[in-house]
Amino acid sequence: AREGAWELGSRYGNSSVVRDVVNMYQVYVMYTMNPDGLNYVWSTDNMWRKNRRLVSSEGSAEVYGVDLNRNYEFGWNYTCAGSTRMGSQTYRGPYPFSEAETQVMKAFQTDRRFAKVLDLHSYAREVRRNYGSRAGL
Repeated sequence: AREGAWELGSRYGNSSVVRDVVNMYQVYVMYTMNPDGLNYVWSTDNMWRKNRRLVSSEGSAEVYGVDLNRNYEFGWNYTCAGSTRMGSQTYRGPYPFSEAETQVMKAFQTDRRFAKVLDLHSYAREVRRNYGSRAGL
């Protein structure tokens, strides 16, 4: 995301394609929606994928995190919607939008009414687009 934002800014004066995209669209770059999870990736576990909210504590056994990619309403009941087991890497949370991070993103998306979305999904090394998007702008 950081490199993409840099390209848009640094190539604006030299590329008519970049200039047209920036001039025609409102471009928002969200470096991360999971700052506590990102900090944990850099400090402790480079394969961590969830946020760091304490979801369960029984005695000395603490379970942390909800997979924010699976905490949205869309696809909640699908077979690949994530796990209901709190200790799973793909734990989806107790209900859609249970997490502060997904609530903020939902409010932001509702307010801005995005036409296109690109998700640079670092854990899976994928670029994901919203449903209905085409390769060209």
